[in-house]
Amino acid sequence: MRAGQGRTREAADLLEVAAPNGNPQTRGLLGYAYARSGRSDKARRMAAQTTFPNEQALILAGLGDKDGTFEALGRMAALGSQRVGLYLNYPELAFLSGDPRLAALNRRLGLPESERRLHIN
Repeated sequence: MRAGQGRTREAADLLEVAAPNGNPQTRGLLGYAYARSGRSDKARRMAAQTTFPNEQALILAGLGDKDGTFEALGRMAALGSQRVGLYLNYPELAFLSGDPRLAALNRRLGLPESERRLHIN
């Protein structure tokens, strides 16, 4: 994705076309791209308006809000631990690496405690 290449404004422009499909993951990535490209007000509005924790986790990650991201991941647990585990592999959530709340979340959900999956090579 272009956001991973540092081309967040371009990523946001492309995701704006895809986001209206109603997919919370796509909207979350759009909000992430907004936040990372300097359009944090737009990202904050999106995070406040969504009811989907996976969408909110991605947007809050883009804003650098660890507390909010962990809260949203905790709400995602209702969707199944495998979904949370999948999201923890996203490079957008790599900023959570090293936070002690990550190990606690992994234990609570029965996920492997290794943080290696959060590190980007």
